[in-house]
Amino acid sequence: MKIDSYFRHLKDGAQSGRYDSMSHPDVIRTYGVVDYFDPSQHEEVIRDFLQAVVDEDMCIEVNTSGLTKGDFEVHPDPLILDWASEMGVKLTIGSDSHRPGSVGQFFDIIQPMLRDKGFKDLHYFRGRQRQRIDMPGER
Repeated sequence: MKIDSYFRHLKDGAQSGRYDSMSHPDVIRTYGVVDYFDPSQHEEVIRDFLQAVVDEDMCIEVNTSGLTKGDFEVHPDPLILDWASEMGVKLTIGSDSHRPGSVGQFFDIIQPMLRDKGFKDLHYFRGRQRQRIDMPGER
C-alpha cells in the first residue's frame, strides 16, 4: 500500500542520521497523492516511524500550512500527534513561510492543542545542535 510504503521510507530516513527533524511527515495526504488518509488504518507502520524518531533522538515538525490547504488540518494529523506524545517524540514547529505574512501563522492556535496533547516543549536547531524551549503560552 502506498501509505505504508511512504511511512517505511520515512522510518529509513529517520534511521539514516541525515536529519534533525522530519518535516510534516504526513504530507502524503495533500496534493492528491492519496485519495484518502486515515492514520488509524496505518497505525502500526506510523508508530514504527515514530519509534525510529525516538530511537534516533530526533524531532518531527508540526506544520501549520495544512490549515490553509488540502484537508485543512495541521501536519501531522492530530491522531499521529497523540501517538507521538504518548511515545515521547520531540517537536519542532513550522509554517511553510513562503511569504512574510505566513511566518508563525497559526502558532497561537496550534500551541494550546499541543499542550492539551501533553507536549511541554518545542525544539529548534542551530548548527545541528538541538535547543529546547518551553511550550509558549499559558500553563
